Amino acid sequence: MSRFRMMLVSALALLIVAGHLFDAWRQQDHWPFAAYPMFARVNKPEPFTSEELWGVTPDGREVPITSAMTGIMGTNRIRPSLMRLYLTSQRAKKPEIAHDALRGLLKDYEVRRQREQRDWPQLAGMKFYQLRWEFDWWAKNRDTPQRTVLFEVTS
Repeated sequence: MSRFRMMLVSALALLIVAGHLFDAWRQQDHWPFAAYPMFARVNKPEPFTSEELWGVTPDGREVPITSAMTGIMGTNRIRPSLMRLYLTSQRAKKPEIAHDALRGLLKDYEVRRQREQRDWPQLAGMKFYQLRWEFDWWAKNRDTPQRTVLFEVTS
């Protein structure tokens, strides 16, 4: 390697190190010397939450509501929609907003069950649960989340 190349590579390396040191000293981020703050600290483990929709039979037994039972919307669209309605009804102090939506789902379920002559169970009500898992490194609680009924309706 020629002397000129050696000096050029050394100057470039010195410039990169100096840039990193300057940004570290000023506690600023300038590309390409950014410290990537997204990965610079360990985040506190937070609980994970999810929602589930369950049907209640006339004898009180709870059955999970599947996407096939909810029609074209599917449970992946219904759950977030119900959660938004629940939060809206809480803020507006009008619980009937969420209850009306769930009552409509129950009514639609029964119509579809009878029209399509499915062997789905007859439902007397529906419950919307929030499941919560506290952070556990070994996921020992994966099968035992805390279940909270957010709202429920009966026919």
